[in-house]
Amino acid sequence: MGAPSVVDTAAAIGIQPLETPLLNRTAAEERAATALAEATRLAAILAEQRNEHDESAWVPAEHLEPLRQAGLFRLTIPVELGGLGLWQGQAYLPHFRILEAIAYGDSSISQLVQVHSGVAHLITSLGTPAQRQRFAREVIEEGKLFASIGSEAPLAKQGPATYESQLRRVDGGWILHGVKNFSTFAPQADYFLVWTLVPGDEPAGERQVLAIVPRECPTVELINDWDTLGMRATMSWSIRFHEHFVPDDMMVGRPGWWKHDAPRVSFLLGPASNFLGTAQSALDFTARYASTRPHLRESQVIRVRLGEMSSQLSAARCAVYAAARLWEDETVDPDTAELNSMRAFHLARTAVLDITLRCFDICGARTTFRVHPLGAALRDGRTFTLQHRDETYMELVGSTLLGEPFSRHAELEVAIKQG
Repeated sequence: MGAPSVVDTAAAIGIQPLETPLLNRTAAEERAATALAEATRLAAILAEQRNEHDESAWVPAEHLEPLRQAGLFRLTIPVELGGLGLWQGQAYLPHFRILEAIAYGDSSISQLVQVHSGVAHLITSLGTPAQRQRFAREVIEEGKLFASIGSEAPLAKQGPATYESQLRRVDGGWILHGVKNFSTFAPQADYFLVWTLVPGDEPAGERQVLAIVPRECPTVELINDWDTLGMRATMSWSIRFHEHFVPDDMMVGRPGWWKHDAPRVSFLLGPASNFLGTAQSALDFTARYASTRPHLRESQVIRVRLGEMSSQLSAARCAVYAAARLWEDETVDPDTAELNSMRAFHLARTAVLDITLRCFDICGARTTFRVHPLGAALRDGRTFTLQHRDETYMELVGSTLLGEPFSRHAELEVAIKQG
């Protein structure tokens, strides 16, 4: 699994990848170069541990420590607070390339880094000065980790996704009571950033707030119900909050913060980058596998199929990288960046689903054994792509072709609708 990727192999014989003109344009890329190199190096190690993580649906703390030592949990903390300042300003593409590199080894681990990074960015963007200083210091100096806790979609029953864990006001803070599901990184994180609602009659988007909750607390119950097709190592357990008291200084953002105060960022290009890494890993394995079998290596049909998949993946990567550049360009309207991110997400999603399935057609039945990585890539790709309903985003994109205005808060509206 530590062999060079198809892109690296092509570069070694003098062929530059299609995305080359999109690279090395900002100071952030130079600032993040070491982190990207470390992510690439660690991906080979993660690939060797992937079956262990998948079978146990667990990532041991000692397997996370190398990522911490490499600085991969401080990516989105602002530079002035000691981080790399990614996923903001002119530093979007380096962040997504790091997530892609990690996903090449283990897509679940890449999602853990993405979730932690998203929380770190929100706290250091929306928090009070004291909150920003405190939690940045705890991440950098103490190695603390964050989980994002939002979904309340029912796991084992049918029915609509509704927010039932609303807050109740008490003296000095709030009481949080209820159950959250799909809580990625929960059992290994030190803090939860809980997306919840204050009471009221306004739409959910106007009442949404964030609460910081320590994991080690008697009013917090972790429920190990994560038994899924793929992305098993994300450890996305459920959490039950038993009348948990959240003091005011552990609340982040005013009600409706996402619609009124949050910096415009893309929440889709992170998963899209994960899809790219997963698809590239599957394609690279397939090319290596076919090269060792003369009847596959010499088949014109196999060569055509490899060329088709490489072209599809290259196009998707260029779309993701180009969309990231739009977020970095201050002259570009964020709506333009967001709509094009939806298009790029669609292309990356399609690529990972197509490529992981077609690789099996080339390699055959032997590669269904768990000793080979294609099964995990297929299961992880299929599972992770279900986190977002692609047709909802494509409906928003398609509506613009009919002359309808693009919603400024499209991702928020979709997320709340889907639970």
